[in-house]
Amino acid sequence: MDNTIDEIIDFYPEYVSNDSILVDYIDAFKLIELINKKLPDKSQANRGEKAEQFEVLKNQLTETSNPVLIILKNK
Repeated sequence: MDNTIDEIIDFYPEYVSNDSILVDYIDAFKLIELINKKLPDKSQANRGEKAEQFEVLKNQLTETSNPVLIILKNK
C-alpha cells in the first residue's frame, strides 16, 4: 500500500475511527514546502486537476497558518 496522498504528502494516520476514517495533520509550512517541491510545474501537460487543487490549497495557506487536518475515508 502506498502511504502518500497523490504522491505529495506522506500519510500515516494518527487516529483511526471504525477502520474507515483515517485522520492526520501536517504543519502548513511543511505542506507548502512539499507542494512546491513535488507538484508538477505549471507548464507540464500532465499536471491534472488534483495538481490544480493542491495549488489552490497552497495559495490559501501561509507559513504561520494552523496545521492542516487530513481526513481520509477508507473505502
